[in-house]
Amino acid sequence: MERVILNETRRVIVCGTVNLIPGANVVSEDALRANEAYLQVHVERGSIELPSFEVEDDLAESLIGSYNVKDAKKIIEETNDLDALEVYKADELKGEARKGVLDALKKQIKKLNDALKKDAK
Repeated sequence: MERVILNETRRVIVCGTVNLIPGANVVSEDALRANEAYLQVHVERGSIELPSFEVEDDLAESLIGSYNVKDAKKIIEETNDLDALEVYKADELKGEARKGVLDALKKQIKKLNDALKKDAK
């Protein structure tokens, strides 16, 4: 099983054996347990966030689907990796796709693609 950790800063945070880039990071439960003390320090400082975990029926197979809409949207908005967003989108479309989550995915993908086009000029 995996969880998402949001790095709220603009720098890489090292928590024991886990390196968290800015934005959303997917981390295994084993890594979370092994580095719990390091992670807790950064949670208390407000530099990282561990979104609440709520399983929503049949969507539990999906990484994003296992989060409620509010937390899923926050993870999406903090993700700056197009590949990860495409995986989230594919996972969301496998089950009962939620409009709010799909809208957030489309918006973030467009935002990143627009930024890439601007940088290419």
